[in-house]
Amino acid sequence: MFTAYRRWIIGLFGALAVLSIVFTTRIQFSFSFDQFFPQGDEDLEFFNQFKKEFESDDNFLLIAVQNEPDVFDSVFLQRFHSFSLDVRNLTGITQARALTQMDFPVKTPFGYSAVPAIHTDNPEFYVADREKLLGDDRIVNALIDREATTLVVACKTVDEIDLKMSDRLMTQIDSLEKAYGFDKVYKLGRPYFQKELVDFQKREIMVAFIASIILVTLIMFVLYRKPIGIAISLGSIALGLLLFMGVLGAWGRTLNALSALYPVLMLIVGSSDVIHIFSKYTDELKKGRNKELAMRITIKEIGMATLFTSVTTAIGFATLLTSKLPTVREFGINSAVGVMVAYITVLLFTTSMLSFFDRNQIIAERENTKKAGGIRYCRDCTFSQPESPFRSGLLSPCFS
Repeated sequence: MFTAYRRWIIGLFGALAVLSIVFTTRIQFSFSFDQFFPQGDEDLEFFNQFKKEFESDDNFLLIAVQNEPDVFDSVFLQRFHSFSLDVRNLTGITQARALTQMDFPVKTPFGYSAVPAIHTDNPEFYVADREKLLGDDRIVNALIDREATTLVVACKTVDEIDLKMSDRLMTQIDSLEKAYGFDKVYKLGRPYFQKELVDFQKREIMVAFIASIILVTLIMFVLYRKPIGIAISLGSIALGLLLFMGVLGAWGRTLNALSALYPVLMLIVGSSDVIHIFSKYTDELKKGRNKELAMRITIKEIGMATLFTSVTTAIGFATLLTSKLPTVREFGINSAVGVMVAYITVLLFTTSMLSFFDRNQIIAERENTKKAGGIRYCRDCTFSQPESPFRSGLLSPCFS
């Protein structure tokens, strides 16, 4: 009965794997400090009200461009000035200012007049401009460094700039840097932090996944020492993780700072289920039962045991929904779903794959011998004498 549907089950999981790859590419990463504060917190409410009245204090982006030996070079100043003007037109930028755009008011007998902060087109004024700028504490280490090797473009961005807009903005800035030939450019601000932190989250997930796969591979090698058994184990665990990420993508969930724990969680839960199924199935085959009967017994006994284990584990993660932190609640419900995805994958896919192979194909036999009275005894030895009085017991004298 079971073997009649195993090919259909494997094909179904293959189709689900393809869909999961598609949905995994749609997973978004979130960047919001609000998710690390409990909802209803008085301080958070005060902060949000403050932002409504006075705007956010992180809606900025600073772009520092370095030039050696100093910035007072006509070619560099022309390029920097054009660059600062082009930055104004980028996505998410509402204002962009730099010293090459600024003027100082000067009182004259005829009223106030504007004098450029840097006479970009007049190198003869560079010495005076340098002395004036480096003597102004309002400007030094804000728009120019004290060694006069770096100029800064101070940009104001839209409030609460999202990750998608930040990615687009940083890509445009990188393109401008290459177009103007700047070698050393440094950035600071919310758009840059968003992009870098999301990239960091992605790296953490990959590192956690690779490290966990290596560890699980070593464990499976020690347990089974057969390529087919190891491949089925790792394939089942990896498939469970892929399906879980596909579910998150189809569900429209976003990944946050705790997302790096998902690969580790799935590998731990998946490995436990796989080892239990493997052990029971091989034990039943060792008793002489055929593959169909051995798998039925495995699913009936171990399948129910792992089901209760998975359900109780999922309920444990689901209790995190009582937390006031949105990040923790999301982690709890996602983890609960992941535990059940791992269980279903192992129960259906792993058992279907195992049913194609005999015991000696998926697990290495270990020598189980004992010696008594100078005679070597072993289990079910074909060289045992028929008339041996030990024949009816577990051990028979071996003369091989």
